[in-house]
Amino acid sequence: MTDPTQMRAGNVDRDRVIGALQQAYADGRLSDDELAARIETVHSARTFGDLDDVVEDLPITRPSVEYAAVMGGPGDGLAQREPVGAPAPQNEWAAALSQQHGPVGSSPDNPMVLDAGWSSEKREGAWEIPQFLRLRGGVGSVKLDCTEAFTPHQVIHLWVEGDLGSITIVVPEGWAADANGVKKSWGSIYVKVPGEPTMGRPIIVANGSMGAGSLTIRHPNWFERKRLEKKLR
Repeated sequence: MTDPTQMRAGNVDRDRVIGALQQAYADGRLSDDELAARIETVHSARTFGDLDDVVEDLPITRPSVEYAAVMGGPGDGLAQREPVGAPAPQNEWAAALSQQHGPVGSSPDNPMVLDAGWSSEKREGAWEIPQFLRLRGGVGSVKLDCTEAFTPHQVIHLWVEGDLGSITIVVPEGWAADANGVKKSWGSIYVKVPGEPTMGRPIIVANGSMGAGSLTIRHPNWFERKRLEKKLR
């Protein structure tokens, strides 16, 4: 038996904790600075014990305990594991999280993640926008094109991390956006759409930090409008 606090955490585990921190922030349990500091700590966390330390003063189940339960560990919190050198069953862990928190994008604990890294990430065309998304600029670019997309939600929640990259969100006429919860640091924020939506249209509510990156929320430009018109002919 292996102490789960010493097991190596993966990206799925870190995303789970960040989602819980975002919810704690929304509940008023953390300040802007506390949230930013804890998210930075999560990104550098290596073990489940490191993640436990981030949430120890919050009403959140410790990641090591939740991991042990998901992996079928005994009641003392120690999980049965494969022999040393065997790969960690991250697919099983991700599947278990999906069962607990619903489909990707359905909760703050399980948002749809678009991570540019060193390149670019894009969503465009006809696609369904979930209620919760997390966008990471990295040193590349993320583009979220909503002009042909569908969403059943009146409020779409975004968590943005600009780092050194750029995040662009293109929305149809009538949509609104609120980015007052985003800290720009050395970066820039441009919201070129109204703060109140046309009746029946969604509003995008963004929180997070841009670092030295840029966030732009706008309507389609001339080229994008022409491309859409041609596509709809």
